[in-house]
Amino acid sequence: MSIDYQLLIDEAMLSIVRKVLISTCETGLIGEQSFYISFKTDDPEVVLSRNMRNKYPKEITIVLQYQFKDLRVSEDRFSVNIAFGGVPETIVVPFSVLTSFIDPIANFSLQFNRGKESVDLESEIFAIDLDNDKEIKRMKPKLAIKTKALPTDKLQKAGEVIAIDKFRKKSK
Repeated sequence: MSIDYQLLIDEAMLSIVRKVLISTCETGLIGEQSFYISFKTDDPEVVLSRNMRNKYPKEITIVLQYQFKDLRVSEDRFSVNIAFGGVPETIVVPFSVLTSFIDPIANFSLQFNRGKESVDLESEIFAIDLDNDKEIKRMKPKLAIKTKALPTDKLQKAGEVIAIDKFRKKSK
């Protein structure tokens, strides 16, 4: 018996998404915050109008920002009333069908890879600079978490000791 590490990672990441959505239910979105949530539409547990399912037969990305209401989160799914082209619709999305979650304000993203027959470590994931809308690097393996990096001149070597005298003003 082997340990399915990909499943454990996906479960932990889905827990993060669930907690973020619960927090959003309780406090709403802060400022210009938004969430881009991609999910598979061909799963029978997804509740989506026939029109939207026909338009997006495999996958769709929704944006939770301005035109949504009645967000509800349960243990294994969430539901939300969202407008598609100005037409409101309540959708139900099991967490098991999520393919990605992005918070552009926090510059944070998660990719989910459940249901793959095998994990191909040679596959590449593109990390996107959400501020400039361009590809910035390729990552392996299939887990990508995007965070802002500090400039290299601000980083210190591990274990380096800095004397506080370096920062004091010298008097003449």
